[in-house]
Amino acid sequence: MSTRRVIASALAALAGAAIFLTAPAAAHAAAPSESAGSVAAAPAVQWTWRWSDGGTQHRRSFSYRVYGSASNLPYLIVSNDSCASGVLIKLQFREDGRYYTEDRTYTRGCKSARLYFNPYTESGRWAVGVYKERLIIPGLAYHYFTIEYTR
Repeated sequence: MSTRRVIASALAALAGAAIFLTAPAAAHAAAPSESAGSVAAAPAVQWTWRWSDGGTQHRRSFSYRVYGSASNLPYLIVSNDSCASGVLIKLQFREDGRYYTEDRTYTRGCKSARLYFNPYTESGRWAVGVYKERLIIPGLAYHYFTIEYTR
């Protein structure tokens, strides 16, 4: 088992307590199809995400020299316009052809969820390499990221 995979497993187990705050930005869920009857379909939920430092870029580089620790890394802020509660949102990284959960949280009403990146290996050292990551809002949206960790 790889070092990032072991750490991701431990973080996923501890992910019950999440921190929330409001956030804007842009990402869309697919609109539900309208039924053939007189009942109108519910409007599509608008999901938004952004980096805590203000950007919306899909490629980021995190250097140990610049950030020094995981607590200094920007995190993802995810929210929706319908105040949907109880939606599980995951942040996963790809390794050896599979995705592993790095962080996860549930939405709680009109508050936004924070998802954190973990740059450490099992030995506690800053990882070095390029990782494919994805943000998952199950059944609604996927957003892919490329994260590079450098010394």
